[in-house]
Amino acid sequence: MANAQMPPVQPISEAATEINSVDFSSPFFLHHSDNPGTVLVSQLLTGENYATWSHAMLMALLAKNKTSFVDGSLPQPKTMAPEYCLWNRCNHM
Repeated sequence: MANAQMPPVQPISEAATEINSVDFSSPFFLHHSDNPGTVLVSQLLTGENYATWSHAMLMALLAKNKTSFVDGSLPQPKTMAPEYCLWNRCNHM
């Protein structure tokens, strides 16, 4: 086995590097703790507390970089666009 040749080391392709890279500043980034059942604001919305509730919700969405899904500044991509799956996944959170 000492004479066995090792296969040559292949450089990592740029595509593989892109797939494995993580952009934490992207609105499409999801933390492993994010899920549809995550409570963003502990206070339930009632007619009387809208101002404080909306402020708390805005702060939670800002912290997660997700306000663009709510305010419309990140429009839904075309279904065939490469980022559509990312947008759709985040939009359903």
